[in-house]
This record gives sequence, structure tokens and C-alpha cells, in this order.
Amino acid sequence: MYFFFNRYVSARALFIWSSEFALLVSSAFLAAAFVAVVSPLISSGTGNAYSSHLELHTAMFLAFSNIFAFYYFDLFNPKLYRVGRQMLVRLAQAVLCTTLIVTLVHCITYSLSLPYGGIMIANALILPFFLISWRTAFAKWFKIEFPEKKVLILGSGELAQKIGRMIYDEEHKAHTLVGFIDDDPSKYGMSIVNPGVIGGYGDIANIVTENNIDKVIVALPDRRAKLPMAALLESKMKGVSIIEGATFHERFTGKIPLD
Repeated sequence: MYFFFNRYVSARALFIWSSEFALLVSSAFLAAAFVAVVSPLISSGTGNAYSSHLELHTAMFLAFSNIFAFYYFDLFNPKLYRVGRQMLVRLAQAVLCTTLIVTLVHCITYSLSLPYGGIMIANALILPFFLISWRTAFAKWFKIEFPEKKVLILGSGELAQKIGRMIYDEEHKAHTLVGFIDDDPSKYGMSIVNPGVIGGYGDIANIVTENNIDKVIVALPDRRAKLPMAALLESKMKGVSIIEGATFHERFTGKIPLD
């Protein structure tokens, strides 16, 4: 494990991020190189001049925009490494965002001629192909299993149970539900979605350590309820992700819970 920006990062995660940074940069420069080859054929009939100096600036800014868009749309999230509907939707959003940003900046700074517009179009075609091919190869050809995140849910109310069922019924298992935490001793051992309530607030630290918990979801029915801040802070210092229940539900389903 490595420690970067107050977060623990595994060697594999570091490799994945590094390889995708290289992929995003390569896509931009490959798009520029492709346009550099075909632009003389196009510009000879249109009169549009092509500058290799301007090409380099465009490719560099496009590479930066690719990385920014992937970060903004959470495409570096390991959960989205599986090629599926959610990943493809966010990929389309990221590519569209990159294309619009670079096109707008290019129009303001220079002017958008045919060759430079071609770089954005080429990137929009090359990047999805590169990314889907790479992630498919990473998941299948290299036979690398995606680690399931061990999850502990704080609460046992309606939202907590809903999240527990979502995790339990998840088609592609990205999470493993370890159990629920409730401060009411009468609920200890109560079955919810298999497993059930496995402890109270005082047990959080031990459960997190013994089960190597990756994520604690705070899904209490009453937002004014007293939180076990000391245990949550201690878990966070160990690298455990703490996330609010409604936020997790929204990210998981793409919908905002109204109840």
C-alpha cells in the first residue's frame, strides 16, 4: 500500500491509474498524429493551413482534458472498470465534455479550422475504443479478479435495509456486505438480508479491523441521531471510506432517494 493525498492506494490501483493516464495521453496524441497525416490531403482543397506547433498545443490540452473528464465522471472508480451500461454512459459523457471544452477553448484562443476540429473528432472515436479494449483485456485476458469491497452499514432502518438488499442482489459483485450496526441492543442478531445486525456502536472498531472493512455506509433514519464519531474517525484514519447512505444509494442506482 502507498499513501498519496491522505489516501491509501494499492500497488495494483497505482498501476491501473498510471496505465490509464498513459492511455488518455496516447489517445490525444494519436488523434493529433492521425489528423497530421490526413490533413494535407484535406487542406490542399480547402486552403486550411496546418501547424505542427499548434497541433502539439492542442494534443497536450486534449490529453489534460481527457484526464480531467475521467476524474470528474468518476471513471477511475474500480467499480466502473467492468464494461457495462453505467460505465458506457459515463464514458460518453466524459468524451462529450472533453470535446466541448477543447473546442470552446480552441475557438476562443485561435479559431476552429477543419484540421483541429478533426483532432477532437478523432479523439472522440479513438478514446472509447482504447478504453473499452484495455478494460476488457484487463478483466478477461489477464484473468485478474476485481476485489469486492467489504461494506459495513451503520443503521438498520428502511434506507439501510434498502442499501443492504441492493448490495446483496448486485449482479456484478463489487461489494460484500459484512453486516449492520445498530445502537439498540434488542436488535443484535436480527436478520435483515443475510447477514443482519452484528453489533453496536462500541463494536465498530473491532469489526472494521477483524473483517478488513473497506467502506462504512452511514444510513441512519434520523439525521439528528448521535453518530459514533470517534469510531468513524478512527476507521477513516485507517483508510476506510465513510459515505452517507443517500449518497451511496444515488451513486449505486443513479437515482436520488425521495423517502
